[in-house]
Amino acid sequence: MAYYSQSAINRAREMDLLTYLQTYEPDELVRISGNTYTTKTHDSLKISNGMWMWWSRGIGGRSAVDYLMRVRDMTFIEAVSQIANDESALRKQYEKPKPRTEKNLILPTKAENNDIAIEYLKQRGINEDVIYAMIEAAKTAILTEKDEKYGLEVSKRAKELINSYVMDLTGGNIYDLDSYCNLNKTNYEILDTWYSVLLVEAPYLFDSYLLYLEKNREEKNKFYFPKMKQLNKHGLIQAMQDLEDDKLDYLSISMPPGTQKTTLEKFFSSWIIGKHPSDYSLFFSHSSDITRMFYDGVLDITTSEEYTWSEIFPEVRLRDTNAKAEKMDFGKYKPFYSLQCTSVGSKNSGKVRCNRYLYCDDLIGGIEEAMNRARLDTLWNVYSVDARQRKLNEQVKEIHIATRWSVHDVIGRLKALYGNSDRARFIAIPDIDPTTGESNFNYKYNGMSTKFFEEQALVMDEVSYRCLYKNEPIEREGLLFPEDKLRRYLNLPHG
Repeated sequence: MAYYSQSAINRAREMDLLTYLQTYEPDELVRISGNTYTTKTHDSLKISNGMWMWWSRGIGGRSAVDYLMRVRDMTFIEAVSQIANDESALRKQYEKPKPRTEKNLILPTKAENNDIAIEYLKQRGINEDVIYAMIEAAKTAILTEKDEKYGLEVSKRAKELINSYVMDLTGGNIYDLDSYCNLNKTNYEILDTWYSVLLVEAPYLFDSYLLYLEKNREEKNKFYFPKMKQLNKHGLIQAMQDLEDDKLDYLSISMPPGTQKTTLEKFFSSWIIGKHPSDYSLFFSHSSDITRMFYDGVLDITTSEEYTWSEIFPEVRLRDTNAKAEKMDFGKYKPFYSLQCTSVGSKNSGKVRCNRYLYCDDLIGGIEEAMNRARLDTLWNVYSVDARQRKLNEQVKEIHIATRWSVHDVIGRLKALYGNSDRARFIAIPDIDPTTGESNFNYKYNGMSTKFFEEQALVMDEVSYRCLYKNEPIEREGLLFPEDKLRRYLNLPHG
């Protein structure tokens, strides 16, 4: 068995994994971005800033010896021998400035975690209490001084520091750490600190609200976290934030069936109830089945222990519910309930009203209605004379969620009226991204792949598919049939 001096062993121990792979196995390295790498053999193994983490196995470290022993299953002597065989590589290592000292484990034990975070901040010239001070400053600015803008700027900076710490230490961001902890039933103090910032922001930022609301749920059961990438890619979360920040008056969202656009609306409605317990909103749809599902969903979010709604809005209490009338009330008594749900054809005069939001969800029942111009005219009258007349004043915002069946549907007519206004936004997301050719809805769990959409298109008529999955109205360019399908005659044919 080979013998190595203590100095040789120490030198081997001090070689970091990136230097080892660059020296011995350069073809194994795959650069992701900046100073972050992965390997060809294990794409879940990330290397960044002198540390490495094998996410799929939940193990990590700093040195090449750690890697050879824990990933390659070598003994300690075998690992030292592998490194010591090329003295030139060791000399190359020591010609470089030594990296700053870090803790050995990429995911430290819970007892060590706070010390590592403090050491990290000290190395960057930041006092160990800075993040906690920022959180308290944000609370004071928002709750005491009523300076929401400044408070959110401070909390944003606190999140940036936390995320930077996690990225430097693990090679992944805070969301990667959150997912890892959720799936492995563990936790780290830095993640608790992150959530404490989200709690400060949750009443004011829709994104933070969605994340904190489901913090205790299993990842596979969460609505937002597994869909966050897709929902933000198309600007849905920002659009809803802009509504609440009074940058918009009208928001229209059209997406393929099953992509949970109405579920997103439920979460938004639950947020609005907590933010504005003295106000009242109205949900309007073509079907009483849909209104009942919406009512049940919002009630579950605001009252179930599975969600943290009561932590975000601790002063807001459920006052009354009426399942038959599909309405619920929070906070103090007011003339109309916090959320009221009603359907097309209901006698709404005097029963329902809204002073905050009017939610219109799928006012058209299907393609048969969409192809009947008289029926579309009737539905426009239902919206304009019934639903819209429930608005208390011009300050009430509107959200329209629907399949784009026709240019003469409610969304089409609103687009004709407000399409050029910077106070209105019309978002239509097709099944497939036309640039990448990939699915727009390939969520982490229960997503829809490109293959799924291709198979749906095979069994459906083209008109229905393009309406439902591509959000292209029947008429397209103003015609019921495509241009190349029309036949024109100077004289009528015989017979």
